Parts: sequence; C-alpha cells; structure tokens
Amino acid sequence: MEHNLMVNNPMEKNGQIWSWYELEPGQRRSWRSGQLNLQLMFEQDEILSHAEYREDDGESCVTGRPDRTDRYITGGAGRIGLLPAMPDRPLVLKPKIPRRIPPGVQIQLMFFIPVWIQVLLEKKGGNVLLDEYPSVILSSTWFGDMQSGELCYTLETELFQNSCSLPEDSNLAACILNIRNNSNSMLEFSRMAVHAEHLTVFSNGINLYTNEITVDYNGVEQISQLKYSPKGPKCSVPLHKVNGPRDTPSKSLLKRSFSFIKLLTEM
Repeated sequence: MEHNLMVNNPMEKNGQIWSWYELEPGQRRSWRSGQLNLQLMFEQDEILSHAEYREDDGESCVTGRPDRTDRYITGGAGRIGLLPAMPDRPLVLKPKIPRRIPPGVQIQLMFFIPVWIQVLLEKKGGNVLLDEYPSVILSSTWFGDMQSGELCYTLETELFQNSCSLPEDSNLAACILNIRNNSNSMLEFSRMAVHAEHLTVFSNGINLYTNEITVDYNGVEQISQLKYSPKGPKCSVPLHKVNGPRDTPSKSLLKRSFSFIKLLTEM
C-alpha cells in the first residue's frame, strides 16, 4: 500500500540525530547512522518504522539483513526521540593488530563501539521505548567454554592511542581501555571480552564516549580484575550522561563474568 506522505527533511546523519522530533500527521523523517537507514512516518494514530541496512556505498544491502517495517499504535501525535545505547550483548574485542604487553607494563588504548539507536515515544509519566536498532551489523560469536561461556558480538577494530583524533561518525562511541600486566609473563592481547551492557554513554555535544575500563592482568592461571569507572573520560569539553547501562554492574555479576574472561586469549 502506498502512503501519501510529506517529506520535510533530507536524510539526517551522524551528530544531528540524537534529539527529539515533532511528528505531525503526514510527516516522514529519515536518518542515516552507520549502516542503518531509519525512516519514521506518522499517519492517524500510528507510527510506521522502516529500517534497512546498506553498506558504506549506501547502495549494497548488508548480507542476511532484510528490510523491516513495523507499526506502533500511539493514540495520537507526540515527540519521537533517538537515543544512542550500547549493544545488547557483550563484545569480543579483536584488535586488527594484536598487542604483546610485557610484564610490569601499563598501556592505555582507545577503540570505538558501534552504538544501537533507541526510538522513544514521549508520553506523560515516562518515555516509552518503541524499538532499537544496531547502527552496524556485527557477527555473533561464543566466548568461553560451553558451560560458562556467553553469546557475544565480534568487534574487529583498530586500537588507538588515547591522543588520536575522534571520528566524525557519531554512531561510534569512544571507549578507553587501561590494561596493567601485573604478571611475570607476556600478555598476548588478541581477544578480550568487553561487557558493553555495563557501559554508560556520554557526550560532549559532538562525540560519544563510554566510561573507562581497567583490566589488571595477573597471569594465565589467575583471575583478571575488571573495573568500570563511574564517569566518562576526562575531556577538554565537559561530558554529560546520555544513556545509562543496560545492566548496572554488581559484585556478584562481575565475579561470574570473570569466570570466562580469566584468559584474555582463550579463544
């Protein structure tokens, strides 16, 4: 069925999308974030959401990801908000260039996490989450053994020094990783589990950040201590909290997580 819609905005990209938008009858808005093309349409008392995934050329479809359209009955016009969120599973971080960290060395690295886009409907008494979409399609993987492992996403990415310039792509949240090798052996850093569900999203108005992660590596046969800072990294421009963690870390939860990230190179 073809809808008669007024198109009153071009494809909005990157830093322009994290906001609230008025949707009136007959309106359509479109956004591009990473591989995601998202279109919202309002007619009568329904919102139509259409999501499609395209490669960097903007034309080729992402393999195995069909277009998707959903309808939501809202009971009238209202504001729609787009909010960045962390992925809904842990990440297996795979540096494109593995690092070897000698005993006694501490290193600080930065990598970038593709965010998810949450679509919120403004309602009295609290905002309602309509749906959420990954900005980039990541492949699934298993981390750990069959008894204590967990389904994750694979994030193959570059590792940068903290002083690197930030990308313009606002679908990427910068995460600072501090690793301290407290053991007497070389740490082969080729894979690591990152519990993105414990991360908060911050912004300086242009770029996105998460709280810092610190890993104290104590050796192959020892449990590595993992800490998430309560705040975002120190920046020249003050940061403000944009979205909280999907799962607030607790001592018991982190201990269970340690059971399968004991070895940073176990996969």
